[in-house]
Parts: sequence; C-alpha cells; structure tokens
Amino acid sequence: MAAIRWSYLVALVSWQLAASTPVCAYTKNSPEVVQLIQSGLRVIEKQTDERLGGKCLLALAYLKNNTPGHPRVAEALTACQQLQDQVAEQDVYSNGLAVIFLCEPQSGSSQPLLSAYVDGLMKRQKPHGGWGYAASSSGDTSQTQYAALALWALHEHGHKVDATVVQRLTDWLIRTQGPDGSWGYQGVLSETSKGVEQFDVTCTMVSAAMGSLMICADLFGLLRPGETSYALVNTPEALRLAGAAETKSLRRTLHAGPVDRARLVEALRLGDYWMKKNYQIDAANYDSYYLYALERYRSFQEVLDGVSPEEPSWYNDGVEHLRKVRNAETGGWSNGCGEPVDTAFSILFLLRSTQKMLSVSLADGTLVSGRGLPRNLATATMRNGKIVADPTRIAIGDLMGLIDDEATERISELAEDPRALISGDVTPQEALRFEQLVRAKSADVRLVAVRALSRTGNLDHAPVLIYALTDPDRRVVLAARDGLVFLSCRFPGFGPEDEFTDPERFDAIERWSQWLRSVRPDVAIPLK
Repeated sequence: MAAIRWSYLVALVSWQLAASTPVCAYTKNSPEVVQLIQSGLRVIEKQTDERLGGKCLLALAYLKNNTPGHPRVAEALTACQQLQDQVAEQDVYSNGLAVIFLCEPQSGSSQPLLSAYVDGLMKRQKPHGGWGYAASSSGDTSQTQYAALALWALHEHGHKVDATVVQRLTDWLIRTQGPDGSWGYQGVLSETSKGVEQFDVTCTMVSAAMGSLMICADLFGLLRPGETSYALVNTPEALRLAGAAETKSLRRTLHAGPVDRARLVEALRLGDYWMKKNYQIDAANYDSYYLYALERYRSFQEVLDGVSPEEPSWYNDGVEHLRKVRNAETGGWSNGCGEPVDTAFSILFLLRSTQKMLSVSLADGTLVSGRGLPRNLATATMRNGKIVADPTRIAIGDLMGLIDDEATERISELAEDPRALISGDVTPQEALRFEQLVRAKSADVRLVAVRALSRTGNLDHAPVLIYALTDPDRRVVLAARDGLVFLSCRFPGFGPEDEFTDPERFDAIERWSQWLRSVRPDVAIPLK
C-alpha cells in the first residue's frame, strides 16, 4: 500500500512540475542568452559613444564578459585619463560610471586617477544626501543610483568610503519614498517620518531606488544574507521566532551612525510590495536602462532574502522582452540612450553582472544566499555551470548526534544541500527534539530540523511546520511549505510563493491552518 501511495505521489509531483515549468526558462548560460550577448558585443565593437560614461559602460560590458583586453576597455581608460582634469565638467552619470569602471582591477587604472573621479563624485552630493543636476536643488533618483553603485564598487574593491556619505544617501532615499512605497524621478523630500507623494513614478525609478537602498543596507551590514529582512519589522510578536540573532560575517561594514534600521527595513518592505503590485517588464522608454536597474535590485534581493532561483521569472521576462525588441538588422538594442549604450545595458542585464560581482564579494564570508564553493571540494562536480559537491548523506536518525556535538560546519553543509538528508522514521523522542529545534537560535539548525520533520511523512508534524512558516529565514519558510505539501499530498498547496511578501505569508499560514483543522479538528497550532 505504501509503495502504491509513493508511486502515486511521485507521478503527481512530476505532473505538477511539468505543468508549472515555464515554456522558456533562461539562465545567463542558456544558448539563446549567449547568442544575444555575442550579438550585442558585435554591435558595441563597431559603435562607440562620445560620452565618458558611455565609453565606461561599453568597457564594463567587455570586462563582465571576461574580455579585459578588448580595445573598448583601453578606449575608456584613455578617455578617463584625458578628462581627469575636467572631472567637474562631467555629469553624475559619467562620473559615477567612471568610478565603477576604474574600480575594476582589469581596467588598468591607477589610484590617483580613481581618486580624482571619486573626489568629483563626492563633491556632487547635495546637502540632503542625493545626487542630481547641478542647476537643480532636488535629488535625482536616476542619477543617485549610479553614485550608490560607485560607492559599493569602491567598498567591495577595498577602497575607503566615507560612512557619512552613505548615511546621508540612506536618509535621502528613505525620505523621498512615497507612502505607497514608490519613488519618483525627482525626489520630493518628506520633512516628517511619513512619506509624501512622489511624481513620475515608474518601475525604473523604484528599481533604481530599491537597488540603491539595498546597497546602503549592505554597506552598513544592517541586513543579514540568508535571513529575510521584511519579517523583522511590524510582525506580530506571536509570529516572531526566537532565532533572529545577529550572524557574524567576515565582510567589512561601515558605521551606520544615525541610520534607523527599522525605517530602512520598512522602506524596503514597502518598496518591494509596490513592485510586486506594479511590476512590468516593458518600461515603454529606456527599457535597457530599466533592465540593468532591475537586475541590480533583484540580485541584492536574492542575497538578502537567501532565495536565489536558477531561472527567476523576472530574468525570463527580460530575456523574452530583449529578444522581442532587438534590432534584427544590427543585433543590438536602441530604446532611448543610443544603440551602443542601450546594447551595453542589455548585455550587463543578460550577464547578471551584479550577481556576478556579489558572488565574488561575498565569497570570503557569507557567500551568495549562503551558497558558494562547497566545503568538500574532493567530491565536487560541475552542474549547469556551478560547482556542486556530491553530499555525504546522513540518515535522519543520525542527525541528532551532529546537533548535540555542535558540529556547525557539517550542519551548514546539510542546510546547503537538501540531498544530504535521507528520509526515514524517527522515534517519538527524536521527533519531539526536532520540534524543539524548529525554534533554535541557529537558522541552519532550524532548516535541517524542518527538513527532517518533513521527510518523516507523518502528519503529526504539520502544526510545527505551519509554525515554521513564521521563521525570519526564507529558506526555512520555503522548506516548511514544501514539507506541508508533501505531508498533505496537496499540490501545489497553499503557498507562499518563493518571492512572498508578509501579507502573502500570513495568508498562507491561515490557509494551511484551515486545512489542518479540517482534517484534524482537535489539533493545536503553536502560533501564539
């Protein structure tokens, strides 16, 4: 009977996966994407841009594609050298992009050259903390994002960054957010703790601001990779898990000073909620510029949320859009910034350029989404362009010994690779202990405990898995959701989705609770 039930379950899962898989799912290594990238590179090999920022952007496309010796890189370096004494005459876009380019180790830059452009950018910061046109007192969300990205590039490449500059930038971003979570083109400053209406609001501006605010949060170390930030503010105490403790990182961070972490997190939560409601891939104008901002925002979000899907829906949308609007004759893109620049923006999006830099910068401490080079390289193999270690598998019954011995490195390995845990029965005493560990201080221990309970196949553990949906670590939430789907034999279940918001999380908790009470009327769900 058990074998029949299992066969039915496998068939049902396979059918559900086949039904829910997109017809076209892309990664940066997909043949269609590689073809688009190569087509774009051929365009910018034939065409250049007269602006300093344009030249630097074209050079970045080649650097991110691992072609540092291309003439476009030398062209950008020469332009930076020739204009070194005219930094004050460059606009913020060119100044910021020059800093980003010159930070690259393979740009051929020197410290005095980089310092000249950094000084010029710092002098352009306005008293309120944003950057914008020289003739205007207001800050410009579009221009400010390139200053933010330049600050992050400086920090990640080991250059000194003035913390007060980032503190003022953070304050400006928070104070120019509308009450609905949006940002406009020219930021309207709020003089109180409440947001004020913004104008010329678009997905482009919200992506630019969200990416910039996440950069600030990352520079200050205020958000912990692998642990959702949005659940830590305005979450009912009954739904908070005792485990959102500080996690140590080897990465350097700046002093946050007067920055209010609660306000920053709330701004991110509101911005993410706005984007979820208003998201569209066609920006109508400056599409490629938008996609580069979107990739930056989503890449930081993946790290901070701890959820990094192989083929994210927004990336698939972007690839499909670029395939649709590409110039069939030239092979490039032209949607507002000039074909060379728009093509470079498109290439940087397709290459997942921000994700690539994050994967390098986080590798010495926290790693991207808790993932990086596997600890056991002796069993590592290449799969889909990634280094993956074949896990040393362990039975659920043997897991408790590791936890009791505080074998944190081995537990982290188990948390990183779901394949390492073998399904099986547990004793009542072990089950009780696992239920207690769902409230442990360590997120890795909570994650492993949730997986262990999920794989017993015992519906008695459903209440604890519903409780685990309140966890501050998104990995734990998604593991609990998958466990409930398995235990209930309900496909696709009641959520939440991978990229969930708090309202969606609470809705999923309520729906799973209603289902459990329908099959176990007397059950107690430990949410309070």
